[in-house]
Amino acid sequence: MSRRGWLAAGFIAAGAAAMAAGFLASGWWLGGSRMQGEPAPAVALTDLSGQTRTLAQWQGKLLLVNFWATWCAPCVDEIPLLVEAQARYGAKGLQVLGPAFDEPGPARAMAQRLRINYPVSADLAQADAAARALGNHNGMLPYTVLISRDGRVLETVLGGMTREQIDTLVQEHL
Repeated sequence: MSRRGWLAAGFIAAGAAAMAAGFLASGWWLGGSRMQGEPAPAVALTDLSGQTRTLAQWQGKLLLVNFWATWCAPCVDEIPLLVEAQARYGAKGLQVLGPAFDEPGPARAMAQRLRINYPVSADLAQADAAARALGNHNGMLPYTVLISRDGRVLETVLGGMTREQIDTLVQEHL
């Protein structure tokens, strides 16, 4: 390879390394969000009964907003753990919400099949807008946002969580 070829290869490698460093530093792939500590944005979602719900209506509760879809296997695997968390910590102040990237029919069927015990909304456009407002600019699922009792974003998690991860996250902030 000529000297010019080696220089070009070096610049390409340096550029790729810089892009990778930026990607890793951004933290989005881990669910990291620059929103942590910021007030949660005003978000409105229509639940499966047709009622419009806002995040602000649950102020005073620890709010766990879990974005999911019926076609997302890790999302469906995580739902029974969220059902357990709502049952276990609801009386202590936890409220789980489940905006679905789906139409109401499939989301309603999944909610019944999995016996979801927390509010579920199903409107693709609303869920996408809410997820973006809460820091998920890439539309990846599952995506979970923990919001404090006073309405501030505490944590964001991209990807499915285990029972232990959910318990640790919730117990740390209840």
